[in-house]
Amino acid sequence: MLEAEYLRKHYEGDAFSAVNALDLMAGYEFSLHPRGVLGRRSELNGLRLLVRYDRMDDHSDGTVDAGGALALTDAARQRLTGGVTLCFGRKLQAQLRLNYEKYFYESGAVAKASERDKAVMELMVHF
Repeated sequence: MLEAEYLRKHYEGDAFSAVNALDLMAGYEFSLHPRGVLGRRSELNGLRLLVRYDRMDDHSDGTVDAGGALALTDAARQRLTGGVTLCFGRKLQAQLRLNYEKYFYESGAVAKASERDKAVMELMVHF
């Protein structure tokens, strides 16, 4: 699976510099035999590998500074994500996704607490 997305955000009346955002993602899925490893029955029936790159310029959430201009509230950044998703079940399907996200900022940029290097684990259930 290959995916790409581009976004350009304009602020009304040129109140803030226009923002460019880019997302590139690639993934590959391996189907696993129901007998699993060494012939033992396994609920693990798939494995997905994922790599993603995304970037976004400085932007504002609409907060106004003391001078009445839109304030920079989210610093420009680049992010590289790598991960694996484990797929379980046949009738009730569940996926356990494990990712690591590495962020890159220009020197002096202030990163939000939620926008820093981190390991992420997600459980998704389909029924």
